[in-house]
Amino acid sequence: MSESISQVYLYQNTPNPFSRETKIKYYIPDTVADAFITVTDLNGKQLKSRTFTAKGESYITVKANELSPGLYVYALVADGNIIDTNEW
Repeated sequence: MSESISQVYLYQNTPNPFSRETKIKYYIPDTVADAFITVTDLNGKQLKSRTFTAKGESYITVKANELSPGLYVYALVADGNIIDTNEW
């Protein structure tokens, strides 16, 4: 794993569980060329994906009405490498 990839961070969504919306915080250094978050169900079906153009620390918001109630897995991918996964 390259040094730039080791500096990428994915945090647990907050709040978790949530009723209206949740925020997924992440950090992507300037040295990363391509990064995105993907949300899948427990069967591995991709339900959402968001590509990042801005670098640094930020977050995305997922609203409860965008997905059916259930368990989901989200992953941060940077320069083709899965950095981390979490679930809600």
